[in-house]
Amino acid sequence: MIKADFEVKSYDTNPRSTLRISSLMKAMQQAAREDCDKIGSTYEAMKNDGVVFVVARNAIKLNRPIKCGEIITMETWQHKVKGVSFFRNFEFFVGEENVGCAVNQWVLMDIEKGRIARPDVLTKKIPDLDREIDLEIDTFRIKKDESDSRSEFKVLYSMLDQNDHLNNCIYVDIVDDYCKEHKDISLIDLHYVSEMKLGELGEVNYWYNENGYDSVITRDGKNVFEVKVKYFD
Repeated sequence: MIKADFEVKSYDTNPRSTLRISSLMKAMQQAAREDCDKIGSTYEAMKNDGVVFVVARNAIKLNRPIKCGEIITMETWQHKVKGVSFFRNFEFFVGEENVGCAVNQWVLMDIEKGRIARPDVLTKKIPDLDREIDLEIDTFRIKKDESDSRSEFKVLYSMLDQNDHLNNCIYVDIVDDYCKEHKDISLIDLHYVSEMKLGELGEVNYWYNENGYDSVITRDGKNVFEVKVKYFD
């Protein structure tokens, strides 16, 4: 487990001066890495084992919008390993106030074979902490008819991560960029189906409802990313 403070800067916020979900996800990603690093399960050590972590699903729930200038105390720990999946929990505090929580589902990817690897290939084991949160991974899939709206985009170099794929935080920005309205998000469930690479073209599709929207990013007609968004009332 690790605890880290994260001050919400102006560049982390949207035009409403509230925290972007993608900025929160980047802070989560860094805290998770530091938690792994402290026991020796670094990115470099995992690559030496022939594997890297890739995210499969995320769920984030906020109790209220988080404002520019607020300091979030983030606590994160590996909760459990189930099958080939690693589940990591997060809680967010501003002072003594619990402002939200999150859970990530990760798998190990065999770098050479390009397929999921078993957890026992890790030389440095990440300890579990039996601490529950009020949120679970939603194993949804989105398969719908004609969308309400759609837009196209291209994967650019600035969008890539260390694994040479579209960074998992950027998917959220892409979906937010092209949706018809922008409000503060109270709950978001994300499903990463397949990675995207430099130069690839994607299409963003939306199905709107009274509380938010469902969205799918496709490549050549096949889903690569799915998300369900709920706004604050």
